[in-house]
Amino acid sequence: EFRRVLFRSIYEVIGTNGICHNYDTAKVRVLPNPSPTIMDTTVCAGEIITLTASGRAEIVWYSFNDQTTPINTGYTFTTPHNTATTVYYIASDSAMCHSKLTEFTVNVEFCPIFIPNVFTPNGDGKNDVFTIDAKGFAGLHVRIYNRWGMLLYEYYTTDGGWNGETKSGSKCPDGVYFYIADMIDFYGKATTQAGDIELITK
Repeated sequence: EFRRVLFRSIYEVIGTNGICHNYDTAKVRVLPNPSPTIMDTTVCAGEIITLTASGRAEIVWYSFNDQTTPINTGYTFTTPHNTATTVYYIASDSAMCHSKLTEFTVNVEFCPIFIPNVFTPNGDGKNDVFTIDAKGFAGLHVRIYNRWGMLLYEYYTTDGGWNGETKSGSKCPDGVYFYIADMIDFYGKATTQAGDIELITK
């Protein structure tokens, strides 16, 4: 249970020596911690995001509004893979005082997959690697073929890519190649996409 913030309390002090006694009162005014602030945000399904809150004192993060043990402390919190819209709660905690909870939402939506149709592995640092933007997928297997159907290269991770070379390290000539991408999302659903990719070095 959160510590209750009292804006004003009156304490009574009694002194005695066994026979005589006297008393006095003292007023204590408590200033509560201001609640931290954070904006709602939207992410792609399966994406991990680092959230940042602003406020005073130490910020504590909760998954439920009646949770007693925070899931994180500090100004930032890195979420797990977001597979469904989730509500979080944060508060400022100075060990003596606890602010009201701030509620915010991480909205999850399915983002379209972006697959380029051309890349230029010429070493200029721009568009040198063919990659598939698959933030909402837990697994990705990509195979690259030449126009005669020969497998030239493949990779198995969502952050992988093709640099225009074969598996043995030989550079591929300019031309049109064919890719097949097998993907599995965070709900276990498998999909396959295929298409052409043009390699241009000049």
